[in-house]
Amino acid sequence: MALLMVLMPIASAGTSHWSGPSAVGSSNPGEGIDQIMEGWNWASNQSVEGATLLLNPLYQVAENNGTHWSASSGQIFENGTLQSTQSHSIANALTLGNSNSNVQFTNFTNASDTFIEFTSGGSDSGLWTPVNLSAVADDNLPSSAISGHFVAGTVGLMSHGSGTHSYLQTPFWDISPSAQSISLEFHSWLDIGELDAAWIEYSTNKGLSWHWLNLSSYSTSHHSYMFEVWSGNASNWTFHQQNLTNSTLFDHAETLGFRFQLSTQTSARGWFLDDISLKQNSDAIGSWFHGNLNGQYARNADGQLLLQHDLSGYDENMQIQFMVDWDIHGQFSDNLRVQLSLDAGQTYTPLTTHPGIPGLGQAISGKLYREESFGWKKFRFDIPQGTSNHVNASSAQFMFQVITDGSLHFGGSSADGWEGIRIDDIAIITDVGGASVQQYLVDDFSSNASVQLNQPNGSNGEWQHITYFDAYSSTTESEDFEMVQMLPHGWSIIRESGNSNWEVGAVSSLGSVGPISWQNGTQGVGIDLHQQYQAHTYTHLISPLFHVKEFGFNTLFMHHWICTEAAWDGGSIFVSSDDGYSWHHFGSHESGFYDQTSLVNAFSPFYGLEIFDGSSDPTNCSSPSKPFSYSHAHLDQYAGKDIKIRYSFFSDTFAVDDGWYIDATGVETQSFVSDGSWTSELIERDESGWGVLDGVVKTPPETGYGVDVLYANGTVIPNHQNLTFPIVIEVPKHETNNIQIQVHLWSNNIALTPQIERIHLGANLYMTPSDLNTENQSIHRFENHGTENIEFHRNMNHWRVFNQLKPYCIGEGIQISALREEMQSVPSFQPVEATYIDLGNCTLSNSV
Repeated sequence: MALLMVLMPIASAGTSHWSGPSAVGSSNPGEGIDQIMEGWNWASNQSVEGATLLLNPLYQVAENNGTHWSASSGQIFENGTLQSTQSHSIANALTLGNSNSNVQFTNFTNASDTFIEFTSGGSDSGLWTPVNLSAVADDNLPSSAISGHFVAGTVGLMSHGSGTHSYLQTPFWDISPSAQSISLEFHSWLDIGELDAAWIEYSTNKGLSWHWLNLSSYSTSHHSYMFEVWSGNASNWTFHQQNLTNSTLFDHAETLGFRFQLSTQTSARGWFLDDISLKQNSDAIGSWFHGNLNGQYARNADGQLLLQHDLSGYDENMQIQFMVDWDIHGQFSDNLRVQLSLDAGQTYTPLTTHPGIPGLGQAISGKLYREESFGWKKFRFDIPQGTSNHVNASSAQFMFQVITDGSLHFGGSSADGWEGIRIDDIAIITDVGGASVQQYLVDDFSSNASVQLNQPNGSNGEWQHITYFDAYSSTTESEDFEMVQMLPHGWSIIRESGNSNWEVGAVSSLGSVGPISWQNGTQGVGIDLHQQYQAHTYTHLISPLFHVKEFGFNTLFMHHWICTEAAWDGGSIFVSSDDGYSWHHFGSHESGFYDQTSLVNAFSPFYGLEIFDGSSDPTNCSSPSKPFSYSHAHLDQYAGKDIKIRYSFFSDTFAVDDGWYIDATGVETQSFVSDGSWTSELIERDESGWGVLDGVVKTPPETGYGVDVLYANGTVIPNHQNLTFPIVIEVPKHETNNIQIQVHLWSNNIALTPQIERIHLGANLYMTPSDLNTENQSIHRFENHGTENIEFHRNMNHWRVFNQLKPYCIGEGIQISALREEMQSVPSFQPVEATYIDLGNCTLSNSV
């Protein structure tokens, strides 16, 4: 306590100043102040007329900021007493204890014919299946397929009854930027009611959004859908062909996918489809080739092909795309390099990575292509940010430069036919990484008039325009459904490269490869069940939708057996919460989930990611009797969402091994007891007093908590029972040296539990989504879209004063206005200047 004392003598107007100590305090922290001090002096002939005593608080830095419990603090809840509670399930928060669990899983014992690339969806997705018409004798079905034996159809519709919705979805097919015509063709056999409807939808953004496709062959306008559809009985095969280039909707589409939608209100025979295809044609044929059409290409070449294009009209997130086909030495010797100039060729910015294409090899769909590409390959490279706004963007110049040295001058093991590299179909891709990706053709090289050739310093240059090589003269993506695979309903397989693939079935009881038996049942899924996997494999096993409950302890689990070439090959898991539109690596921060991080092969799609490869037990890696592993990881970040899980497997060019075998996998949600409690260890007061008891709490609907503050003997301190955070501990320091905190948790829903992530006794105050008590507010995150402020009101503790605030937050940005008590009368329309703003990484702190 700081003192300012002034004495006024009565005999004269003189002043006597205090000359004693300037501050007083208790010699025992927490005790009251009881001191006698001397510090005034005046003459013996003077008397006191009056005196003034001014007191000001003197702040000191607290020895610590109180006591706290959380997984990150090191002072964990297990240090207290847990009664029907736990702190090891949901992100190490204090929760109710488990009672039992709900499991959504697949053990691969029930498998049937499924599509290889096509998928089904809707509330009745199981209606669409491959149908072998040659093996079915049913007058209600088509008598035969258009080609082969299999078709796609809703064979179970008649027994399903009324009120169904399902769809058959194609893959997302790449669209050539140079395509001059695009047409959708298919054969249809339809027999549904007059109130039922069948139609087609399309997506140009890989399924992020879907739109009704306007077809000339629709038969009626449906009152429920407000657009034209097919309906009624047309129980014979009908050929449909629709030219899509008549619509501007597809002018700049990068990919195109379709859904064949069926909605029924009555019992019907169904819808059957065969020979679905997407055809693209281009009458303009041509490409540029650097090399020799009949033997070895030139040594010491520096051939430059210059292409000018206006980049001023595009957005900032753009890439250049082009097709390349090569038979060239690569390494650091002979390569294609692509560069960009914004000053008429005075300086260039490299777009391709050093040393160029093919360089040390190009990894495409999990396969590494070195000196030969074995066909056209698509490449994309970022164009620097700010290019479209550059003053010279309208005259941007791309340079395609082929450089060779003086040694080898062919690709592969020997010169065979043409040797060199060719390019075609230059395009600009916009909104890269966004929801509206589009492609714009720059040049399809149908003519040689658009480029300029340059050979600096008299070097060799072999660029030549070829009219019979073209990346996309005509292409057809088609499906006749003759190839099927055995999988449980809703599962699918996508193989990007190689000959090995996932398959469902039994394992060899001889133990020649893989485990000697499945852990549960007689079937599971694995890579090449009866032989070692092959090199150059990259394939994905994709689950149906699993629902991750918003509340509860959710985990992804898997019983599996794996042995691969350690670090080079292996498997990894990815999760999608947008129905497969985007995938994110899963489980990276879960200790002990994966075997190791893949760091040896920069060309692997798993490079830098954690993988399963069996290396955790190298001695028994390939032992047939090795038990299946149980791996599990938290799904907290996907709470409340529907997710798909992708099990991806990759192998490189060289050594192979047994493979990856999955016996059962799925999502488990644990349920909870109805009530429980946690009692802290004894807490000793410090010199700064008890302070405020606050915490970070999530209270789902039908759950709650209450807090008691106890004396050291376990009895409740008066007026400190069944409280909620924040709690002001109104207990004088001299009343007790120790207290305990007791938290009671309760739930009226076995699937839900309160979650207390952190408790703090001291000067910390927490503001969380659960504090808002807003009906539509998520308990996991703040939802504020800028229409109004989120306000919190906190009363400060008189027993532990402070003079500085230090805000922290978890999120993308924060703006805080700290209002003192006397400022509460500020009109609502008058903004209060923010005293702390962070628009970047708000996990940093500042003072208020």
